[in-house]
Amino acid sequence: MHTSNKKQKITKASTTFVGLSDVESTRRLFIFYVTSYLGAVILFYFAYKYFNTEYVGLQLLYSIGSAFIIGSVMLAQKFKNKIYFIQFTGFTVGCLMLGQVYTGGFENTGLYWIFPFQFAMFILLGYRWGMIGSIIIFVLSAVLLFNPQYTIAKYSFVESSRFLASLAVIDIFIFTSEFTRYKSHQAMMLLNWEKENQANTDSLTNLPNRRYITSFFLDQVNTKKSSLLPISIIMVDIDHFKKVNDNHGHDAGDRVLIWFANILQQSIRNSDLVARMGGEEFLIVFPKTQIDEAEKITNAIRKKIEKTAFYATEDMSLKITASFGIAMAEHVTEVESAMNKADVNLYLAKRSGRNRACIGPENSPPSMNNV
Repeated sequence: MHTSNKKQKITKASTTFVGLSDVESTRRLFIFYVTSYLGAVILFYFAYKYFNTEYVGLQLLYSIGSAFIIGSVMLAQKFKNKIYFIQFTGFTVGCLMLGQVYTGGFENTGLYWIFPFQFAMFILLGYRWGMIGSIIIFVLSAVLLFNPQYTIAKYSFVESSRFLASLAVIDIFIFTSEFTRYKSHQAMMLLNWEKENQANTDSLTNLPNRRYITSFFLDQVNTKKSSLLPISIIMVDIDHFKKVNDNHGHDAGDRVLIWFANILQQSIRNSDLVARMGGEEFLIVFPKTQIDEAEKITNAIRKKIEKTAFYATEDMSLKITASFGIAMAEHVTEVESAMNKADVNLYLAKRSGRNRACIGPENSPPSMNNV
């Protein structure tokens, strides 16, 4: 797997840790429920108030608006993806605004209600679509206000022009506020992502680290068990790594770790995961993989490492080998014990001569094929 793909995994992990990716949706959802319930009650009250009066248009407008908003809230509570219902409510609010301009409201006071509607529409639709919607409403309102034949209500030129000027100023203020708030939120997300990314990434190899595995990966297995289980866990340790540091220096040791991490990344599938657990120890995760298949893949990686030369200098190459311990978990409750079992099997592989993969005596004898 390429480094960019691994960074994408870390990015997802970091945003999940902090929860910042949900802050904006939570805010919009909260405002959606508050404005919807409050707005539906108010609209229903006015629809009831104008029942059997001369304001038939208002009664129809408020009744339909109330029904649409209540229906949108009920559907949002039923379905997981609520953004479409939030946007539909924002669209309904825009239609109500135009309805107020068309009918004039009670004794031509409908224009005053457009200003709070504008705030709600911006928040429900977001700054970008909110601004697009406000421009459309501004243009259509201007057409209605300056063409009396298209409206039930009658407005004077001064009343129409002052209202449109006020609406334009309000639109600019709301857009500026929502845009700057959004950008500040994005900056905070980036800052927190960078902090979490550093905390969950090994700085030398750019692989996920132990904290990533213990804090995020185990939670992912629990929440996405159907797409991950059975899962094979492989613990990996570079053979005689201390000799590399002692004989060639820690700089050469660091380059071995980077070289080794790259081989592991290039040898696994897109669905797999490689992490550095500390020192010369690594972990490989094979989702949806039985232990026999995991052993075959692991031995292929082991042979690739053995056959790939590492150059300590331009003139001197070192033979690097690694030992592997393999275990499998079929249930969520077995994942942590599988990690421990893979660690035990790793040391069994080392005691058995190194440069081999071991699945434990309870499964089969250690794999001794070094070809």
